[in-house]
Amino acid sequence: MFDANEFMKHAIDMHCHCYPDAAGKDHHLMTKTNEDVIKTDRDGGMYGLVLKAHCWPPIRLAHKLNEMYNDFTVYPSVSLNQTSGGPYPWVVEMAHNLGARFIWLPTWSSLNDKNSPAGYYGLTCGEESNRYWKDIPDEAFYTEIDEDGDLKENIKEVVSLCKEYDLVLGTGHGTTKEALAVARFAHEIGFGKLCFTHPYCGLDAVTHDQLKEFADLGGYIELTTLEVQPLYTSMTIAEWIEICELCGYDHCYISSDHYFDWTPTVPEQFKSVIGCMHACGAKDEDIMTMMENPYSLLEG
Repeated sequence: MFDANEFMKHAIDMHCHCYPDAAGKDHHLMTKTNEDVIKTDRDGGMYGLVLKAHCWPPIRLAHKLNEMYNDFTVYPSVSLNQTSGGPYPWVVEMAHNLGARFIWLPTWSSLNDKNSPAGYYGLTCGEESNRYWKDIPDEAFYTEIDEDGDLKENIKEVVSLCKEYDLVLGTGHGTTKEALAVARFAHEIGFGKLCFTHPYCGLDAVTHDQLKEFADLGGYIELTTLEVQPLYTSMTIAEWIEICELCGYDHCYISSDHYFDWTPTVPEQFKSVIGCMHACGAKDEDIMTMMENPYSLLEG
């Protein structure tokens, strides 16, 4: 008999926003505290989470939370945005020295995020809340490839340091073209812990062929439960399984991208997706592989 609880033993949510994380006062107010989220994760049988923030590195917060819980692991991360110092090797060096386990390439400081209707600036920066952001020039945002389409040297150094320090690296909010450029360099240097950050969140178009190339280069595809939330997006479990079959379950993983208060708890989201995948014909061993991938990336 199928039991979704059996898949939760080593479950790690590799994309969980900390409280608080800036979202614009008139956008989606966060009210679930970090303790609230950790409690429901622990009660749901999960192993841990990666604590993420767009604005300020939550490393100290992650260490504090780990002092509070001896049966749950909070992995610190840093998003390489302007407020953290940007996508430069010295930022990764410092993050590693402070205990970070996951590095994100620019999210809200990505030029693609700034110009995308689905990005932070498109979603939250109306006339009333756009007091400063409306005047920020494109040059102040980050890109990862140059005019010739080649990966910039500072990004190569970031990837190389992630390999040296055995850190997991997320592609952030850049374009699909940027993500693939990073993946090609990662493959070239033998770095196998690169993750395509929520490719279906609407920041840029992505094809199945591009996802397949990313996975074939050794990268991992993030599929967030937010993308299959009823009334929020149109992605179906059948489409989710199609991606997993195409890229390989050993190169896909589930995360929540927890941010909104109106979603169910993370364990409820995970178990719902797992149950639906089973009902739609996915093999239990494949589902387990996908569930174990974050643990392997962070603990392997």
